[in-house]
Amino acid sequence: MKKSIITVNIILSALALCGCTLFLLTGKVLFKGMGSFAFMLVGFFNLLYSVKAKKGKIAFCIFVFIGLFLAMIADVMLQFDFILGAIVFAMCHVFYFFAQNFLNGYRAKDIVFTLVLFIFALSVLFLFPGMNLDSLNVKAVCVIYSVIISFMTGKAVANAFSLKTAFSSVIALATVLFFFSDVCLVIYLFSGVGRVANVICLYTYYPAQIILAYMIFFYKGIAKKTGGD
Repeated sequence: MKKSIITVNIILSALALCGCTLFLLTGKVLFKGMGSFAFMLVGFFNLLYSVKAKKGKIAFCIFVFIGLFLAMIADVMLQFDFILGAIVFAMCHVFYFFAQNFLNGYRAKDIVFTLVLFIFALSVLFLFPGMNLDSLNVKAVCVIYSVIISFMTGKAVANAFSLKTAFSSVIALATVLFFFSDVCLVIYLFSGVGRVANVICLYTYYPAQIILAYMIFFYKGIAKKTGGD
């Protein structure tokens, strides 16, 4: 079964990247939806594998899969309503954040990574040349979203430094890619930089989601450490 799952992962990952590329070439939401559906299926089949392999406590896997599912929905919603899409993406990050906490309990010093990322996000939102967040609602959503994704990414990076494992480091890489893709998305939508920002956004976003979906497969029931200072 393991070899079959690996083959399915590779095929679906290729489909996800194909959907991303076709969306960039044509602008058709159908292709974006196809790409997102593909990475969600990677997570789904890896979750089934984790259950069948009896890896023990798989709350991490379940929360990551829910995040993937929400991201798939948000990808399509974002094309029609930025605020609703951002809200669903924020929910996705909440699940990713809690998934990180199943690996390593939250510690007071983890907030340092969150603050650094949040300050960077705010500097992009309000100091990037040409940035024009066109309404108070958009500004509020962007700031709140920045808080949530900064907590999620900050926790993953903190875990990488604390746990010092290849697994936690790869998750941190994926979340940083996700964070960076969102920065590029905001620049693309509200600063008028142009197509290059959207290309970078999508080609960092889809690999990030694929990597997170793969982490369900590679999860081995890592024991949760207790929080503290």
